[in-house]
Amino acid sequence: MDFSAWNWATSFRVHEAACLIAGVMPISKRYPTSEELPPQARPILVKLLSAYVEWILQTTNPSRPKSTVLEGYLNDDGTVPEISSLAELPGALVSRKAINRFLSEMAQEHGYKSAYDFDQIGKTGAQQIEPTPVELPLDDAPTPDEPAPAQPEKETPAERRARWLSMFEEEAQRASRGALQRLANREGVDRANMSKYLDKARKERDTQRRTGFYSQLVQDGKRTT
Repeated sequence: MDFSAWNWATSFRVHEAACLIAGVMPISKRYPTSEELPPQARPILVKLLSAYVEWILQTTNPSRPKSTVLEGYLNDDGTVPEISSLAELPGALVSRKAINRFLSEMAQEHGYKSAYDFDQIGKTGAQQIEPTPVELPLDDAPTPDEPAPAQPEKETPAERRARWLSMFEEEAQRASRGALQRLANREGVDRANMSKYLDKARKERDTQRRTGFYSQLVQDGKRTT
């Protein structure tokens, strides 16, 4: 499977990292449930989320026993993110370096391997090795005749810009300050270029809305006023 589109990303959402580690293509939804991910990625998502939450707990409580963590991004004021909703945890952002550090520690302790190489940004020929199998709960284990998850079609530039605009607006609703930079970091795009893409996406959306509005005025070949 070709994961080259992710080779320049500096940040990943936790559920995206889980899919790449499992060797399956991430889905585009920002806050997916575990059931929406391919079966191979579900137990890995649980491990990553546990390590992410542990990072928050150890950071806020230095006396807590140390264990392997998955570091996230601190807020602008230097505080750790609050866990406002468990449903939003899969969408938490983590850096490429943090994922690679977590995987390196897991490899030393448990021989854990990833199907995707997070070691170096822009690195070509990401490793395609068989990921370390993780025991699945009985209810989540795929059956032998279970069909492989359908792979999403390749998005067009316009669809990509629309997706970025939607992500930016969601990010800005949560914390407007620094939303553009966070999105640019997340997608591995220069901040200035991302701003241009968002402007173009807004114009494209406005055009679609105007087209839809005018089409509503014409019914059965007659203009209604």
